[in-house]
Amino acid sequence: MRLTFVYMHHIYVLGGKLAVGHVLLFITCVSFVMGSVSAGCIICGVLTVIYESSTFAFPYSTGSGIWTGIVTCLISVFGIRFTEHYSTENPSASRCNLIAFYVLTVMDISMSLLHTIFSCLGLASSINNSKTDSGKDIRYVCGLNIFFGCVIMLVAIATIVYMNIGLKLHLLAGHPVDPPAASATCCKGSCKC
Repeated sequence: MRLTFVYMHHIYVLGGKLAVGHVLLFITCVSFVMGSVSAGCIICGVLTVIYESSTFAFPYSTGSGIWTGIVTCLISVFGIRFTEHYSTENPSASRCNLIAFYVLTVMDISMSLLHTIFSCLGLASSINNSKTDSGKDIRYVCGLNIFFGCVIMLVAIATIVYMNIGLKLHLLAGHPVDPPAASATCCKGSCKC
């Protein structure tokens, strides 16, 4: 069992301490990585739609690169807003940004998985059906889509795991996490010790 509590701007975890600043730096870094990857994902999604506009069949018609990139960009925006407005005196003031960051990151795991699968299907389809130069272009774009989907998925999973270890999410949201009491618990005036 892990004891975790906040004292003087630090998150103390049994066996060591981690400053809140380190967690905020992590969220800032994740936000910048997600922002840059989302730009590439949106660009590749638009290129996929342009290259396949004549046939526009499944899986190209899903536009998965565009919607995955938009959600990933929103993660970046909410993460940066949270770190800019976070206050150790009143951590609950920026709770909405933290919750939006966390929920969108969880959603992005599923979306990036679907994006990667659709990109793999598109790559297989273009390899089997295309003999033109534009077919080579779509293969490169599908390869980049697979790369961006995998990067988004791995960063999102790592972020969720990091935020849940040591109850960092609860502490940043302003929920007090008290160490368990050593005494017996009394219920309705009848103690059973």
